[in-house]
Amino acid sequence: MKKILVSLALILAFSTSLVSCRDTTKADDVEDVADDLEDALDDAEDEIEEVVDDEATDAN
Repeated sequence: MKKILVSLALILAFSTSLVSCRDTTKADDVEDVADDLEDALDDAEDEIEEVVDDEATDAN
């Protein structure tokens, strides 16, 4: 009986110590994608403003 309890205690200890510190990479990936999207939108906005400014300068 003691061997079974000790075995179960060891299994429980090993399983919780190995599983408890997982990395949450999905949250990091979502944040990276959101940052990349925001940067791309800012770049597109800057390019559109440059084209509009160039067109306004050429029209004068």
